[in-house]
Amino acid sequence: MKRLILTLLLILPLLAAELRIKAEYPEEKLHIGDRIRVRYSLHLPEGTKVIAPDVREWVRDFEVLEQSAGITRKIQRKYRTEFEGAAFDTGFVRIPAMPLILYRESGDEAADTLYTPEKFLYIYSVLDSTASALPLQTPVPLMLLRWWEILITLLLLSTAGLLLYFGLRSRNGTQKMPMEFWLPPREKAERALDSLLKKHYPENAEWKAFYLELTYIIREYYEAVFFVHLQEMTTSGLLHELETRVGTALLPELRDFLNFADLVKFAKVQASKVRCDLDLQRVRDLIAESDERLNPGMTETEENARNGEADEERK
Repeated sequence: MKRLILTLLLILPLLAAELRIKAEYPEEKLHIGDRIRVRYSLHLPEGTKVIAPDVREWVRDFEVLEQSAGITRKIQRKYRTEFEGAAFDTGFVRIPAMPLILYRESGDEAADTLYTPEKFLYIYSVLDSTASALPLQTPVPLMLLRWWEILITLLLLSTAGLLLYFGLRSRNGTQKMPMEFWLPPREKAERALDSLLKKHYPENAEWKAFYLELTYIIREYYEAVFFVHLQEMTTSGLLHELETRVGTALLPELRDFLNFADLVKFAKVQASKVRCDLDLQRVRDLIAESDERLNPGMTETEENARNGEADEERK
């Protein structure tokens, strides 16, 4: 009995000193667009500090909107880090194991690393999964047209034929393809930005409509220059696709713009006219810098000549 008590007295301090990460995940049923809140907490020894990971570099299956970390209790030294995100597709999303680096500012002790637990969450559709399909009805047999139905059908076909005939006769020359179809991607994007500016969305506080068109313009530009489908991709998929194409210098600016646009479009974050003007100019700069990277040999004289030829064709 004495040996058992002595063994317990030796083991209990070791268990008390062991650092354990407590993870909190959403308990409610998640649907597309719902906030996914994840929180990790642990008790730290005195003098120990933590370097939290950048969640956006680890989580790939949904959009990370916010991240925070800090000490919540100074007496017992409770550290907490949490983040929020949203998924825009159904199925499983994976929250991977992420490292928390523990270190002491003073002393020669080496840094230690703790890993958060891995977790899978399922995202449901807004439709009720328990709803069953309607029973199939026996098709009704087709009935032959009556004499007055045949007369009306012939009258309508004759009218359509006459309208088509006179329309073809009154047409002067062949119909030309709209000039915008043949414009270079950069010039087409700049025209779309000028058209967006004239709609005065920021003055009317229509933030969502403004960022929907603005993100569509920059996605359409990159589709035209890289020949890939980008409109249907999520923001994380788009950034992953463009990571090796636009270069590391432009990727942070592009990531910040698209993440804020997602907050306005899906999380109802309020923007401002100043922010809209800045993002509009940012998109212009991103398109201009991308175009210069793709056409490094084009001088200003050649670009003016190309624009002059396009003007002549429009005339």
